[in-house]
Amino acid sequence: MNIINSLWVECYRPKKIEEVILPDEYRINFDEYIAKREIPNLIFSGSPGSGKTCVAAILTSKNGVLSYRSDNLLEINGSSKDSRGISFVNDVIEPFIKIPPAGNDKHKIVFIDEADFLCLDGNTEIKILEDDKVINKRIEELKDLSEIQVISVNLSNNKLEIDFAEYVDSGIAEMFEIELEDGKKVICSENHPFFIMDKDGKLIEKKLKELTENHEIVTIEENF
Repeated sequence: MNIINSLWVECYRPKKIEEVILPDEYRINFDEYIAKREIPNLIFSGSPGSGKTCVAAILTSKNGVLSYRSDNLLEINGSSKDSRGISFVNDVIEPFIKIPPAGNDKHKIVFIDEADFLCLDGNTEIKILEDDKVINKRIEELKDLSEIQVISVNLSNNKLEIDFAEYVDSGIAEMFEIELEDGKKVICSENHPFFIMDKDGKLIEKKLKELTENHEIVTIEENF
């Protein structure tokens, strides 16, 4: 049994663009894309539940512009640690788009959900490993470094690990300044991950927008 498809929200999710409540100007554009089986580069923004993912899923389905969805669509979770690095672009996205589309489809589509977490403000401080010491550095200070060692948490065993990152200037994003209890400030998007401890002593990753006043954020000590 497919648990995802048995959820109420999935069972009754609109499958065609005419089933979605949309402003007329948007509906006209989407209908035109489907009729021509062509689609431009699109960025959907809006509040949770406004239909961004739903419309994107329809446009990239057989009721949209793709007949060979399994071959011509690459779906990515932009907030996932495994898919938001530059190595994922080089190793997965580029090889995918270099191969011509299968069948009669005119395009191959890269569908990135939660894409607002692909970039961080230049003033955001992250922990990196430098001369075998963990230090805080602003992202914009990393642009001249060829190899950046960053500290991450393996949620399967609650242990710190070292990842490799690359500085990419991706423009401007809407950010929030968060002040922690100890006075430290963090500049981040609403999808920035924080770690909290559950009742069993296990680290859980939650986005900024998912945090409440009852959550206690776990911070990483400077020694590694």
